[in-house]
Amino acid sequence: MKIATHNGPFHADDVLAVAVLKSVHPDAEIIRTRDPQALAGANIRVDVGGVYDPDNGTFDHHFKGSPVGPLGVRLSSAGMVWQVFGAAVVAPLAGDLDPAPIAVQVYADLFAAVDAADNGEAEGMAAPGVENFTFSHAVSNFNPNWDEDQSPEDFMTRFTLAVEFATGVLTRAITRAVGTAKAAGLVREAISGDPDVVVLDRFMPWHEVLVPETTNVKFVVFPNPEGTWMVQAVPPSLGSFGQRKPLPEAWAGLRDADLATLTGVPDAVFCHPGRFIGGAKSKDGALKLANQAVLE
Repeated sequence: MKIATHNGPFHADDVLAVAVLKSVHPDAEIIRTRDPQALAGANIRVDVGGVYDPDNGTFDHHFKGSPVGPLGVRLSSAGMVWQVFGAAVVAPLAGDLDPAPIAVQVYADLFAAVDAADNGEAEGMAAPGVENFTFSHAVSNFNPNWDEDQSPEDFMTRFTLAVEFATGVLTRAITRAVGTAKAAGLVREAISGDPDVVVLDRFMPWHEVLVPETTNVKFVVFPNPEGTWMVQAVPPSLGSFGQRKPLPEAWAGLRDADLATLTGVPDAVFCHPGRFIGGAKSKDGALKLANQAVLE
């Protein structure tokens, strides 16, 4: 198996595309060239070839009318490769879960931004005079500087390091997406009994389920790594800083004895001034705070 891409400076799209392909074909030989004969002799061509023809193993986006991905962003070579091989890369890490929707989530989490950046569709500024440092920037930094060795051998060494870096990022993106999918199932199981409060025995991502799929749950009770238990208000929409029902106004900013005296919960710890989260030392205490907040 030979995988070919262009030589010279590399970018996040060709590096990430090769990382995906190496996950499927770990023993494949990587060729970096623009020689037509060498490209024709490869099994797969990435970011070269002038066409998008997955049946023929060619994944290039440098032509007018190149395809648009599922989020409305034009595909780069990375997105093109992921559309074909993503589910196969996810499958070994997905366990009993369907890898297809997880691959879609990984595209949204990682590949869409790479596609947008490579096609000039990304917003580049975080604030006036401050440029976002993205995954694409991190990959580009593996290229040699102008005053360093720029021999083909050095470029190949640096490209290999960039692919290893991208592979690590990709693996974590898949692992996180798998974890989020597993958590969604557990959160749905926890939505029973009390229509206003959901209790989770471990912290896990819950916003993606409770925010769009339910209209009644107002608070989530869960432990944090420090050993205390949190009461968090459910926002009205994903990304919102509001709450369906905030913690009581009288609790805002109170801590320890002051909050315990007001609520009658002896181990109450705090209530954030923004009234979106509070806590107690025990699960029972946090649940009492949540039930009070529902009624007030």
